[in-house]
Amino acid sequence: MQNPDIQPALIERLKDRCSDVFAVIDDAWNAPAIEQLYETTPAAYVFLQAEGPDRNADPETNCPRQRVTFVYAVHLVVNGEQFRDVAHRVREALFGWGPTEQHLPMANRGGERMAGGRSPLGGLYIEYQQRWSVDTWLRNNNPSA
Repeated sequence: MQNPDIQPALIERLKDRCSDVFAVIDDAWNAPAIEQLYETTPAAYVFLQAEGPDRNADPETNCPRQRVTFVYAVHLVVNGEQFRDVAHRVREALFGWGPTEQHLPMANRGGERMAGGRSPLGGLYIEYQQRWSVDTWLRNNNPSA
């Protein structure tokens, strides 16, 4: 079975399209401790938030393929004044992007403000998560296994 997770490709897409906007674009596992989170901004940290069967698919299928949805979060840490421009650039980079031939184009699933206020370093900041989904198929290339 091929790995349908596109997180590394999503990070590369953001680096390709938004490196002039962000000081950091990385996997969320590499994010600094909360005390240092605001030292290097704007930043985008990406992680797989959820995966599951397509709403209309039968998850109990015995077929060698099943449609699934992967939901990724792009956690933005930005100065409050930069938020709208930075969030828009991420939307431009990801909306409609088809990561591979096996994936449908990315779809925006909305977003949510996670935190905001004054950073320990001074100045206003916003933490915001944009959510993006992509549908693909799990394929068992060896159904007899």
